[in-house]
Amino acid sequence: MKKSKREINVLTAGEENLISGAQLAFIAFIPLIAIIFSYVFKITDNETSIRPLIKLSIAACAGVALLRAYKGKLSTEKILMLIIAAGLIMRVGYMLYTNWTQRTHDVGFLDETGNGHGAYIVNNILQGHLPDSNDYQFYHPPLYYMLSGLAIKVISIFTGNSDYASLIKYAMSVSCAASCVSLVIIQRLMDELKIERKYQIPAVAIAAFFPNFILMGGRVNNDSLVTMFMILSVYFTVRWYYKTDVKNIIGIALSVGLGMMTKVSCGTVAIFIAPIMLYKLYMGYKNKELVSIIKQLAVFAVICFPIALWYPIRNYILFGQELNFVHYLGTGSFVYTGNIPAIDRFFTVPLFEEFDQQFMDPGEDYSIFMIVTRTAIFGEWDYENVSNIVSVTLYYINLIMIALSLVSAVYVCIKEKGTDLFSRFSMAALWVIIFVSYIVFNISYPFSCTADMRYIPLTLVAGIVYLAKGYAICDGMSSVKVNWLVTGGKCLVAAYCVWVFLMYA
Repeated sequence: MKKSKREINVLTAGEENLISGAQLAFIAFIPLIAIIFSYVFKITDNETSIRPLIKLSIAACAGVALLRAYKGKLSTEKILMLIIAAGLIMRVGYMLYTNWTQRTHDVGFLDETGNGHGAYIVNNILQGHLPDSNDYQFYHPPLYYMLSGLAIKVISIFTGNSDYASLIKYAMSVSCAASCVSLVIIQRLMDELKIERKYQIPAVAIAAFFPNFILMGGRVNNDSLVTMFMILSVYFTVRWYYKTDVKNIIGIALSVGLGMMTKVSCGTVAIFIAPIMLYKLYMGYKNKELVSIIKQLAVFAVICFPIALWYPIRNYILFGQELNFVHYLGTGSFVYTGNIPAIDRFFTVPLFEEFDQQFMDPGEDYSIFMIVTRTAIFGEWDYENVSNIVSVTLYYINLIMIALSLVSAVYVCIKEKGTDLFSRFSMAALWVIIFVSYIVFNISYPFSCTADMRYIPLTLVAGIVYLAKGYAICDGMSSVKVNWLVTGGKCLVAAYCVWVFLMYA
């Protein structure tokens, strides 16, 4: 098959990744290494020791940036690498100082009565078998729990502690590794979408300091890992669109398959991928390359379907569990919102309530807007030791950036020139797909926890792509007002990062 000019550019860019494949593999192991290091030096679960280390490490990144700038050696690539390094520090540091029972979801008890995420690992995977029921969190596919069990066994060897229940915290290393890898893949995605690297800087900074990514990296559950696979699925789909070869279709197949082996909801990305595959089939027919495309799609099916579907099929046979099954909490749950009028749940925008109460209250909150914007920054918890000035300011900075990203998306889709339609519209399509599925989910499962931002982090990815694209368009204008807007946006992103640092470091 003849390579287009764009395909050659993708190949070249792939060889010049900001962070190499070997470096990315090392990054994936940093959380596990950090846990072993902290255990050896007895600083595990100690905020007093770890939070100052986070601050010193971030200060070191800033110092390196200032020194290189002073010497005239601070390139765009170095800035991006330092931002990613700061994001990794925030994630790993948060994981280390957070207890496995803090700011978590459905981890449950670890004894024989437990049926949450923790018991899935300790009482099933680490005992050499899969769950014998689909109660509560046991309905989930097992990949996250298998990787967590492996991490705990590695830690057990290094520490000499064979009491797996006491090591459950270290399952966080899998979540943290996934969050770290996601950050790198987000930057690579922007490369593939032909966004010049100097315009990626604010977007990568937002991803590096996005609280929801930091929070997901410090939990014993499958949210962070499935998010990583969803981002990888999008990344490889974009690559396959521009370079339609077996290597990239295998990337899509493994990402979707392993994602669904983590959490079946990863299948949502298939709504984004399927039309692209159909388009490629059409273009294959048109260009007399149909056989090649069919072979690639066959490779996708052979790899993806068995990995993705073996566990749902097992649970269907054993328990009659449907493919899209989600544990239903019941109308008596304190987080049930089905009794609230739909107009209040989906259309209420209480912008100024945050001055009095900016943290989510799962038993009281019902507005989708309120819940998703609160949980993006704070999760579903209160922070008694955080200054009200910090939390309120951070909340409203985030709101402004959401508004900017939406405006940027509309503006880019209308005004962007010099790029192909896929680069221009694909992330808008992704945003719509994820958000519509989120609304449908909230209609089907009317609970306040269902509206958590942790279910739609891909909207953040799409949003920052358009911020970067909008920045690129505005930077080429001579208007003084536009220049002020760009400068203001940069300052807003910097303030966002500083405020997240103040809250979580």
